[in-house]
Amino acid sequence: MQESKQHTDIITAAYRAFLKREPDEAGKNNYMKFMKDGGSLEEVFASFVGSDEFSDKSIYRGNITIDSAHLWIGFGKGEVEYIRQWEDKDLTGTPGFLTDFVGVRTRISSLWRECAPYDGIVVPLPIPGDYHADILEYVGTLRAVDAASGSISVMELGAGIGPWIVTAGVAARRRGIEDIYLCAVEGDPERHAMMLQHIADNDLVGQDIRQAAVGVEDGEAYWPRISDPANHSGARPLREGDANDAAYLGVHYDLDDMIRVPFIALHRLLDKRPLWDLIHIDVQGTEAELCAANIEALNERARYLVIGTHSRKIDGELIEIFHAAGWVLENERPATIRYDKDVVLSHLVVADGTQIWRNPRL
Repeated sequence: MQESKQHTDIITAAYRAFLKREPDEAGKNNYMKFMKDGGSLEEVFASFVGSDEFSDKSIYRGNITIDSAHLWIGFGKGEVEYIRQWEDKDLTGTPGFLTDFVGVRTRISSLWRECAPYDGIVVPLPIPGDYHADILEYVGTLRAVDAASGSISVMELGAGIGPWIVTAGVAARRRGIEDIYLCAVEGDPERHAMMLQHIADNDLVGQDIRQAAVGVEDGEAYWPRISDPANHSGARPLREGDANDAAYLGVHYDLDDMIRVPFIALHRLLDKRPLWDLIHIDVQGTEAELCAANIEALNERARYLVIGTHSRKIDGELIEIFHAAGWVLENERPATIRYDKDVVLSHLVVADGTQIWRNPRL
């Protein structure tokens, strides 16, 4: 009787986590029988993750659930076929970790609580998206790996736990590239620690990982104190006298409880390598000012950029900057907003945009 109750609780939790609904009687009974006959919890979760209903409904992004129709914008059959070429069908799950189709292992403890059912699971292809990103971020990252030759240099700004430097590093190793240089900048001290662990978990050691914010110039700023970093991302620095920073951060953070972090100038990071195969930028609203101030260096040293955007204004500013500089916009999905006249403008976005830029000079 106790085992039956446990199975019922597990199956009910899986329906709520993966499909965001209560179980139907027929489905619940099928899973109950499967587990009673010896089916494993991992197989049950894999069935949910691989279902059409999971793909067709919505995708978890942190604490926000997004209608997946948004995630189909900006790519077509070619991108789907490209992603399929990267799928390693021989992967097996590891308890305590989520494993993606490239082979990246991510600790469940470093992910938001809705990811708990992914423990020990190899998640399917991100078409249109997966537990933390849409297909475009994977496409841009993997294209940069394919364009690299002999060695690879990757930078991630606003890195969190470093998902894209790690994805690029693991993918490069699969392509036979052993000379791997990874640079990442993250302001929150606990997320920075998670990133170091994430890098080590995927055997990518000896990299240039900074606990700092990135800016146009060196300096110092305040950073919000985050009590639950695995479940609360999206912070940015508070620069002295900057009303936009205060308005953005004041919605979720206590502006009287901040820590000091250094600012590292982007141009100093760019100077560290003659060529950057990929730079991934997701800095919660300052993407355009960073790129505009460093466009000449980016023209000379960056082959691919994958940029997360956080407003329709930033979408347009970035297109203006890189179009004028002769870059090629390979894929683009604008930020999605849910308008509310009572909400601060910087918080209207419910799904970040993504832009993939290729530098034809390199």
